[in-house]
Amino acid sequence: MSSRSSQETLKLAAQLLDSGGIDKARSMIFDLLEREPLDADAWLLASYTSDDPQEQMNAAKRSLAINAKNQQAKKRLAEIQRANPAPKSKSVDHELFTTNRLE
Repeated sequence: MSSRSSQETLKLAAQLLDSGGIDKARSMIFDLLEREPLDADAWLLASYTSDDPQEQMNAAKRSLAINAKNQQAKKRLAEIQRANPAPKSKSVDHELFTTNRLE
């Protein structure tokens, strides 16, 4: 019994993602990543298997860390960031830090 090649696994996982088989695709992708943790394409596909924006971003960033020239991963990361803008930081109430308040 021969195992599927990485590319065959990724192709099947992509087809499953397209047809709504997210759970099965996620399982296949993470099984592959256990064997080949430096597979940039698998990390890119993994970014499509979660509803959690942080998980999506982490997977896309991992793909880019492995292959910084991967245009699809760059596009995916930008897409995730556009859909989930970082929260604006709250401004500091400087009045709290005046000397009058500390007396």
